[in-house]
Amino acid sequence: MAELRLTMTAEARNVLTDLLRLIAPAAARVSVNRAKIPGNDAEIASFWTETLSAQAAEEARLLATAFANAKGEPAVILLKNDGQAFAFLRALSAVRIALRELVFA
Repeated sequence: MAELRLTMTAEARNVLTDLLRLIAPAAARVSVNRAKIPGNDAEIASFWTETLSAQAAEEARLLATAFANAKGEPAVILLKNDGQAFAFLRALSAVRIALRELVFA
């Protein structure tokens, strides 16, 4: 089980959670746009795009939920297993890349 400790106030966590929920759709789109989806077969490309979009959106929801459910001072985020920990990291990376490309370009 992965455990992250946040040195943030509850208000800062609430603001961050709201921001993560706002950026999540854009982060999912950026993840799909940056992927090297093969264009030879339209059916495969469509399936890959839909699957990647769904996965990125779910990971973004996990990220926002993890911050929203953090409790205590310092707040602790508990991730149940390695799969959740990796999804959390992918979502953080997607948000960072989306912010870099869309906001701080």
